[in-house]
Amino acid sequence: MSASVMSEYLARAEQNYPVYLAAEWSPSFPVAIAMTLHALRVSYEVRKMLNCSGRLPTAQEIFALLTLSFGGGILSALMLGKPQPWLVNNGMIPTYTLVYLAVGFCPQDWVFRILRMLSPASDVFLAAVDGAIRGYGVTATGVEMVRDMEGPISESLTAMIIIGTVLGCGGGIIEDVIQFSKRSWNFRTPTLLQRPNFDIGITFSSVLFYIFSTRTWSFAAQHPGLIGAEWIDGLIELLVPHLTPETARGVCGLFCAGSLAYKAVGDHVRYNRLMSPAMPNTQKTEVVEETKKDQ
Repeated sequence: MSASVMSEYLARAEQNYPVYLAAEWSPSFPVAIAMTLHALRVSYEVRKMLNCSGRLPTAQEIFALLTLSFGGGILSALMLGKPQPWLVNNGMIPTYTLVYLAVGFCPQDWVFRILRMLSPASDVFLAAVDGAIRGYGVTATGVEMVRDMEGPISESLTAMIIIGTVLGCGGGIIEDVIQFSKRSWNFRTPTLLQRPNFDIGITFSSVLFYIFSTRTWSFAAQHPGLIGAEWIDGLIELLVPHLTPETARGVCGLFCAGSLAYKAVGDHVRYNRLMSPAMPNTQKTEVVEETKKDQ
């Protein structure tokens, strides 16, 4: 494939990336396909988690599903004083609830069984879609949402990094602290403060790459009197390619999609081991807790 053909293909992909994410099933069923697949991904993962740790009352399982799905939007909107996305979008709660009811409570359990029969292909596909959505969301929605704010916060590197990262994995952070996937909730020290976290790592890396590859923020422009500001900007210029926002979002989407797809393979093996009759329940509980720390 020639360089010109490859460049043309990449240009079309960059242009169509947000179009694909916003595409709906049909005018008579105006629900985004990407949102439906994300609901299926989270529902599938919640169901697997509960299969290992124990099922909960239906309302509690749905609450856990919704919090994991919307947690990033909830926290970022609270920090910026914005309306909650799940309140603005009339279709979010019904879509995620119905998808989870299909995965968790379908007669004969056929939806979950089909996903398991197709595993690990189903795990990898849904994880890749989740990654593509996350890569676009933390950049176009997270970082750019901060830049669109009025006042000094629009130029805050701290706000861009925190909002972008939290938007991508806030649900897991809430679960890590409150443990709402258990029958009785308990506050605990966040494990992200105790050990590296895979999801936070890839999200944080994507946000940083987007900010500096698009030259959204520079030390010399924001803090001209800072010692070494120009040297730091020069180092960024040397190490990080200068990309358009559209290209940078595509790169972040590919990175998140590939990373989560790779992780899904390991999660598939771990789940099969957890569901093995040979594993004692006490050991199964310990492995589940360790697995949740990496979410």
